Amino acid sequence: MRGRIYAKPVFCAIVLVLSAGAWCDAAWVTRDDYGMFRVVASAEAADAAALFQDYWEQCTGHKPPNQEEAGPGVNVLVGINTLPADLRSEVGSAGLAEAGFVIRTL
Repeated sequence: MRGRIYAKPVFCAIVLVLSAGAWCDAAWVTRDDYGMFRVVASAEAADAAALFQDYWEQCTGHKPPNQEEAGPGVNVLVGINTLPADLRSEVGSAGLAEAGFVIRTL
């Protein structure tokens, strides 16, 4: 099917894009900001992280690097184990299936 991304249902992929600029009305990220993106993924979500990286590269022409920990810039957190404890409990209570996902900007 066109436009759908399928992932193996062996993990719960949680995607959060963290950015201080996400609260503004205008676009919060431009082409000049793509170098600030990084993917922080837990081991069980490596496949989902790779899917995100490939999709982001297809859309923008930039492939964000993998990082072991969140840092300055825009962090895309993939996998429930990469989330801070307060967000982990909030997302965990959402009743997601194994291959479920959440996209949220902060």
